[in-house]
Amino acid sequence: MAKRGFTIDGLDLQDGYFSVVDTDIFSAPPKDIDLIELARKDGAKAVFERFGSKPINFTGYIQAPTSELYDGAEDQLKAFAIRRGLTLKGDYRGTTRVWTVNVKNIGITKRNTDVSRSVYSLNLVAPNPFGKDETETTLVDESGITSATNIPVVGGGSYFAQPLIIITINSVNPDDSNVTLSIGNASENTYMDVTDILVAGDIITIDSFNEIIYKNSEIIEGDGIFPIWSPTGGTFEFSFDATTIDVDILATYYKRWL
Repeated sequence: MAKRGFTIDGLDLQDGYFSVVDTDIFSAPPKDIDLIELARKDGAKAVFERFGSKPINFTGYIQAPTSELYDGAEDQLKAFAIRRGLTLKGDYRGTTRVWTVNVKNIGITKRNTDVSRSVYSLNLVAPNPFGKDETETTLVDESGITSATNIPVVGGGSYFAQPLIIITINSVNPDDSNVTLSIGNASENTYMDVTDILVAGDIITIDSFNEIIYKNSEIIEGDGIFPIWSPTGGTFEFSFDATTIDVDILATYYKRWL
């Protein structure tokens, strides 16, 4: 029977002395929902929803031909307990999904006579609960934009696309006073304005995932909400208040999965 692949920071949990029996890695992350009771009515109204951190659990076996090899494998697994930001990978739909996790507990269960075999449990938590693809996907790649534009796009994955948007200024007029660039998505009502003095060669980077904006290598402020795009699609909108402008826009993101 084929086994689904799982690795944690390069340790293959389905090869060598390790095997996985059960895991809940592909469960959707838990969601917190705030409710307000309705006055003089039955029921309640949901006013806020938020995904929390994602618990991920594995149970399996460690089995080796000798007690010395077994002890080394057990130590290899337990060494993860003091490390943070481990990379957990799981095979799914012909690709690999990736989580960044911390270890909560590693349990080893065996009888006294089991010198080279045990049952293990590995309890993890992913602070960012969404699995992501290993490779980036392009949301927008347009060159020589000289007018306000509205590009239909589809986010992909099963969670919002939060792209890294790179705007390269080829030319701009005026180049000695403030110009405002606006990027947004009407479907989610998320828009970000960036206002600064721009000249040819400047690069504006809007990082919606980490919620940070750069002008070249300098962090700058924006006004609005970092734009996101749902898996069902939306529009990538670009506008400006310069007299004339010529820009290239590249927006890439990692598909994220519940």
